[in-house]
Amino acid sequence: MILVSVVIPTYKRNRDLTLCLKAIGKNISFNLNENVEIIVTDDSPNGAAKELIASSFPTVQWTKGPGKGPAANRNHGASLAKGEWLIFLDDDCIPTQDWLIAYQDKFNNGFQVLEGRTVTDRVQIRLNEEAPINEEGGNLWSCNFAIKSDVFFEMGMFDEHFPYAAMEDTDFYVRLLQAKRKILFTPNALVVHPWRVITPFNGGLQKRLNSQKYFLDKHLPNRNISFRWARSKMLILSTCQDIYKLIQFKGRGALYFLERVYFNWRMIFI
Repeated sequence: MILVSVVIPTYKRNRDLTLCLKAIGKNISFNLNENVEIIVTDDSPNGAAKELIASSFPTVQWTKGPGKGPAANRNHGASLAKGEWLIFLDDDCIPTQDWLIAYQDKFNNGFQVLEGRTVTDRVQIRLNEEAPINEEGGNLWSCNFAIKSDVFFEMGMFDEHFPYAAMEDTDFYVRLLQAKRKILFTPNALVVHPWRVITPFNGGLQKRLNSQKYFLDKHLPNRNISFRWARSKMLILSTCQDIYKLIQFKGRGALYFLERVYFNWRMIFI
C-alpha cells in the first residue's frame, strides 16, 4: 500500500527539478521504499522533463500536465496519486534530509493537513526578489504541505479558475479553515526555496490584480469602508517598509517598488 504521494508540478525547470529530486532521494530510497511514490506532472512544452525522468529517475512517475496553470497541474498530479497522503512540493524547492520523516511522524496525530516550513537559501539582496517564506505557520503555501487524499478531494481541490498563478493556495487554506479542518504546522518538514527575481511592468500586474479580485469576490464580496481603510493603511506601511529596504539594497529593484505602490493603491478600490 502506498502511504505517501509526492506531487511535483513542473514547467521548463529541468535543472531545478533535478536538484529537487536528488534531495528527495536523500529522504528515501526510490528502489526500497514502496510506501512512497513521486509524481512529476509536466506542463512544459513537448514534455521537457520526460527524458530527464526516464534517464535519471526511472522510479519517478512522469505525466503530461493539462497546460492550464499550476493549480490544474497540481490537481492533475493528485488525481493520479495512490497514496493515503498527498504532499505538494514545487520543482524549485530543495527538501532537507528529514523532510519526509518529519511529515510521516505526524500522520497519526489526528491532523488532516500538515503545513511545512519554507525558508530561503540566503538573505534578500534586492527588492524585486520574492519567495514564499513560511517560518512560523499560518501560510499554507502550495510549495510544501501535506494533506489526507480524501480531504483534498472533499475540499474540491485547488480552484482552477484563478486568472493568474497566485492566490489559489490561499483560497484553499481559507476553505480548509472554514470547514474546520485540523491543520498542524510542522517546522521540521523544511524545504529551501530560492528567491525569484521579478520583472516589473511586464504584463503580470493586471493578472495579479484580477486574481486578487477573484479571491475577494469569493470570500469578501461586500467590501465596505473598513476594507478600504485597512488597505489604505497597508499601502502606507508597505511603502515605508519598501523605502527602508530599497535604501538597504542601494536602489536595486526601484522599478518594482513603483509597481508595488501602484498595486497596493489599486487594491484599495478593487
